[in-house]
Amino acid sequence: MGNSMCTCKRCCPCCPPKNEERTLSRKGVFKSIYDYPSRTIWDLNLKKGDILEVTEETEYWLYVRRRTAKGNGSKSFVEEKGYVPKDFIKPLDSVEAEP
Repeated sequence: MGNSMCTCKRCCPCCPPKNEERTLSRKGVFKSIYDYPSRTIWDLNLKKGDILEVTEETEYWLYVRRRTAKGNGSKSFVEEKGYVPKDFIKPLDSVEAEP
């Protein structure tokens, strides 16, 4: 499955800053509900369950950012950006994003 929610010090859009409480509404944070293989160099490859931050929107596409923690134990992350179809992601706090 894709990157999952974590409780780190802000490696991804689902984690609030250290001194901020987690709120129910996380505007701009979405979860992929389907796998999506990228078809162009501008698309972002999705796996079901990926957590994404939307930065731009068109009629059928969203430009998103995905931050994934590196697996080598460091506190750094990899940031990827690209377009995904609107129908493939839902707001993180919505019923459609539930497992």
